[in-house]
Amino acid sequence: MENDPDARLAALQRRKLEQTSSFERIATNLEIASLAQDELGDLELAEEALREVLELDPTHAGAIDKLELVYTMMAHFSELADLYERRVDLTDNDDDRVATLLKLATLAETALEDHARAITALRGVLDVDPANARALGGLERLHMMMEDWSQLVDLMSARVELTTDKAARAELLERLAMICERELADEAQAAAFRARARS
Repeated sequence: MENDPDARLAALQRRKLEQTSSFERIATNLEIASLAQDELGDLELAEEALREVLELDPTHAGAIDKLELVYTMMAHFSELADLYERRVDLTDNDDDRVATLLKLATLAETALEDHARAITALRGVLDVDPANARALGGLERLHMMMEDWSQLVDLMSARVELTTDKAARAELLERLAMICERELADEAQAAAFRARARS
């Protein structure tokens, strides 16, 4: 019986019904989630147990990590995005925040096709790390895709100020001039960017 996963699951579920402390219920739910995921292949049951852990302790990092894997395996991308947002809200570590926001942005852009959510996540990265190349590149791509030219000009103008390499700076300014010329019909601003590119 000890090696029978179904029997062990039934015993864990009975034990959980008798438990009164949150600590005990969290531990039992984590056992149920591991058993369900690893031995029974029941991702829905694993999800249910992990969500109960988070109801009891919304900051339980282990449950959040396991739930991330479960949602990824189940292709529950909307729930995964919500989980990433929860993780961002809970962390005080800037590196973890940036990494999670970049995951959220990629997920929002590709799996959810929610460009506004991706942009919000990438702007969150820049709040922590204003020179983050992945965030800047992602925002540039999204604004271009959405034909949001004024936001693109603002973003690229900020990138110009962060760029110390003279050739890269001149290239950015020339691209800005072309966007102003072709997309915004702003000849004066295009000329100003070209003048800066030559200086």
